[in-house]
Amino acid sequence: MLARWYKHFKETSPHADEFEIVFASSDQSKKEFEEYHATMPWCAIPFEERARVEQMMSQHGVMGIPTLVVVGADGKIITKSGRSIVTADPNGQDFPWTDEKYAGGVMSGLAGLLPIVGLVMLVLVVGRMTGLF
Repeated sequence: MLARWYKHFKETSPHADEFEIVFASSDQSKKEFEEYHATMPWCAIPFEERARVEQMMSQHGVMGIPTLVVVGADGKIITKSGRSIVTADPNGQDFPWTDEKYAGGVMSGLAGLLPIVGLVMLVLVVGRMTGLF
């Protein structure tokens, strides 16, 4: 579902260049990471940077996987329940999702991910998203 949503959004939305999904792996081996990431149409934090992923998860209370964290360009967490946004907005027509009711803190540890030219929002996929691909 998420891969289909992402492809549709990237092909049809006037905001396609303002949005990106980044996979943050919880895989235990590089082989598992590479095999799973090969099924995704988006980029990933390199497997070698697992400590960075673990630090972000711990620091921001991401306890369960899978988790979709929606982060604004300023690094502020919009929601840790990104799956509900994607489900509620199947065509991405409400993007950017900036409603204050989703406010949830600042996601540190994203240096190097957010300074993508024109990026308004980032969805961080943490863990294996069973049933979303």
